[in-house]
Amino acid sequence: MSSRTSLAYSKKLVLFWLIPLLLASWAMALPATADMASTSAIASDGTFYWVQGNDNLTGKLRVTTVALGAANTTVIGVSAASQGSTLTASGTVSPAGSLFATTSAKRSAILNGCDLNAATFNAAGSGSLTVNGTTISGFSDPALTPLNTLGYQAGSAQYGVNTAAPTTSVANGAPTGSVTDGFTLDSAQCVVYVINSATLGGPGLTINAAGAGGGFLDNDGTTFTSSSSKNDNKGVTFPTTTTTTTTTTTTTTVPRVPTVGNWGMMILGVAFLGAMAWMMKARKAHLQ
Repeated sequence: MSSRTSLAYSKKLVLFWLIPLLLASWAMALPATADMASTSAIASDGTFYWVQGNDNLTGKLRVTTVALGAANTTVIGVSAASQGSTLTASGTVSPAGSLFATTSAKRSAILNGCDLNAATFNAAGSGSLTVNGTTISGFSDPALTPLNTLGYQAGSAQYGVNTAAPTTSVANGAPTGSVTDGFTLDSAQCVVYVINSATLGGPGLTINAAGAGGGFLDNDGTTFTSSSSKNDNKGVTFPTTTTTTTTTTTTTTVPRVPTVGNWGMMILGVAFLGAMAWMMKARKAHLQ
């Protein structure tokens, strides 16, 4: 092999290894894209919790659909998201009739520093869920606000914010300001939802509950570039209560009055006649 041929071969070998290394370095330099995150829990009394958040990566999440439902039959959360020239995202509950009224569903304020993988839950009673040091305890927790007062409106199987017909599709690259419904979660932010599903409980009954949501991500800070959705399902079965009835019987003893038979009556009659005869004889003797 000539020196010219060897040099050409060496250049090709360098390019062969250099191109993949450059591509790998470029991919590693790109910021990781954000995504929707979620987790759920159900308390022993049937109170359902659903947490919706933006994971700890780059980008803001515009949440446009939320769904919270529960029933004594099967209930599931349904989420769908697709990429392409048109971005779609949606979260619903099925069946649609299991969607809770906005007055029976509440939400926390937007929480910062959320790591949903580190969230803890105590299922006793109406439950308590802790995210990054913030604890939400039951449907009556004063830190929660009814959805209707936050602008949530119920559609057939999902809520929108400030509309009952939320945005479920946008053009890829559309300006972030083009979507006016919903609310925005920045990196590592989350909200906690709680529904009053404990009202469905009872001996031997099962409560199934679900949460779902969808939204769009502006990973470049100015335009929507991807979509995301999540859903979670939980259930709890109540024990059957057995009622035991105890019957107390009280026995009253009535004193027995002695009775006299026929022979007894004859004896008493003879004794009576004898006594009378004796008394008459004694009287006669006295008079004499």
